[in-house]
Amino acid sequence: MNKLVFTLFTGFITLYCQLILGNLGWYLPLGLLGALYIALAFGKSWGIVAALLTGMTLALLYGNAWNMLNIITFPLLAGFSSWWIEHHDEDINLKFYFPGVLAGVLAAFPALAQELFYWGEWGNFSQSILFTLLRMLWCAVVSGVLFEAILFAGEAATLYLGLPRFLTRKGNRQR
Repeated sequence: MNKLVFTLFTGFITLYCQLILGNLGWYLPLGLLGALYIALAFGKSWGIVAALLTGMTLALLYGNAWNMLNIITFPLLAGFSSWWIEHHDEDINLKFYFPGVLAGVLAAFPALAQELFYWGEWGNFSQSILFTLLRMLWCAVVSGVLFEAILFAGEAATLYLGLPRFLTRKGNRQR
């Protein structure tokens, strides 16, 4: 029950912050990064469900047909992050920048797909594609840094609440 409450609370807070920052013009996939932490700390099944709920919520709120891609790509990234923990160190280090970067690219992918669709339909290269690519690059770099911060904040919260932690998931030992 505590895992469920923590997962729902993390999803709500990260999605709320994502929507507030999105209204300010800073699109960062905070909801997806929170779901990735859930996948790392609680396991693949928890992470895939959290990512699926995040993708469905964003597709519903944004209302664009291209955002339906989030329903597919977010759970795939959660499964990838669970694979990531099995094949990398137990410590939080710079290697965990990569899932955050990948989350930033996947989160900006619906906007890029929409721009490429319009480019193919109208036949001219618009400046909005270049702007979308630059936004994707910015989102990827910032998401990588934010994922590290979410890992540290999530570890502190789960340690305080007595929930399973990312650092103890593989080896079942306290640090």
